[in-house]
Amino acid sequence: DGLERRGDGSYFRVAANARCPRALALSLHYTLFRAQDANHRLLVAGHVDGTDLLSTMSPQQVDGLTLRDASPDGIRSTGRSDAGRWSTMRAYFLLGMHHLLQGYDHLAFLLALVLPLRLRLWQRTALSPQDAPAQTGRATAGRSNWFALLRTITAFTVGHSVTLALATLGLTQASPAWVEPLIALSIGITAGLNLRPVPGLRVEWLALGFGMVHGYGFAGLLLEAAAPDGLLGWALAGFNLGVEAGQLFAVAGWVLLAQWVVTRRWYVPVVVRGGSVLLIGLATAWFWQRIA
Repeated sequence: DGLERRGDGSYFRVAANARCPRALALSLHYTLFRAQDANHRLLVAGHVDGTDLLSTMSPQQVDGLTLRDASPDGIRSTGRSDAGRWSTMRAYFLLGMHHLLQGYDHLAFLLALVLPLRLRLWQRTALSPQDAPAQTGRATAGRSNWFALLRTITAFTVGHSVTLALATLGLTQASPAWVEPLIALSIGITAGLNLRPVPGLRVEWLALGFGMVHGYGFAGLLLEAAAPDGLLGWALAGFNLGVEAGQLFAVAGWVLLAQWVVTRRWYVPVVVRGGSVLLIGLATAWFWQRIA
């Protein structure tokens, strides 16, 4: 028990055993460290009356986590019921979404991937026949960029889903000592390729390869939960879906924000190149911080 430093942050581990009358309902309430960091999460794993328990809690959560319900003839434990499994999946869905949106390095990598794509939600209507060919060309380029976005995000999803599953199920191992610096490098390399593209290097292959590295970063949180075998698959599915939802939310937010500038002539020199330079600087700082 005590403070443990991992590649993706610091954890405070507490183990406890308690005996309670079987006729009583049990619930867990959590407010520790709320004043220091109200956005952190408690990972709850263990057994209640011989059944598996796996969930998450927030220090801002008003209602406690129900561990078991009282009944006249004994107990209905949430871990053994369908509600317990769906509750685990829901809790880890929210955790995965929270982890992605709070993971600034993962968001920075996504931004490096999508910066060069000029994604327009609408096209200006041609006012004259002379404008029609130019508008047709822009529309074709716009569709190409949307397909490129679909391929890139799909590749990143496949990459991190594979390694997340392999690591969580114990089939492969990766030390945070090299995973976390490599995640920082993935941001810098991708941003650098926005400045100096390499002929023949497709961005979706880059997203797939580096996505596998990011998957090991995602897996660290699930491994820390020490999930019981009976609920591990539910936690993995929920967490992975939550990561995907957070990823789509982040990309959609960027697309909406970019509509203000994507049609400007200075989009490439200022937003793409300037943003890539900033990402390289950020990645460099993260890299040195993680190997120190």
